[in-house]
Amino acid sequence: MADYIYTMEIRLTPDQQKGVALVQDVALAAGMNVYLTGGAIRDIISGLVKSVMFGMTITAVGCHEGLATGAGPEQVGRSTTRAVVMSIFLVVVVDLIFTAIFFFVSGT
Repeated sequence: MADYIYTMEIRLTPDQQKGVALVQDVALAAGMNVYLTGGAIRDIISGLVKSVMFGMTITAVGCHEGLATGAGPEQVGRSTTRAVVMSIFLVVVVDLIFTAIFFFVSGT
């Protein structure tokens, strides 16, 4: 990742390089150097994995409720409400599970 960032930085104009340096200096002063040095790869990977799982959860609930919908517009409204409530609940549960997994795997 750092090599990619370096490759992109050397293609910037001098004014753009000054802007990048300014942002890095401000971030370093604010104590965000972990993100600039690549120490947060674990956080990026866990965020990507969890977002894919959230998408799969919402899709599965939406498909299940959509296929179980009865006839008529009233049933469509009820199925939509049920799908939204169930999706929110399951996203919280999936987040809890994957946060626990990544917490215990990373050892911190």
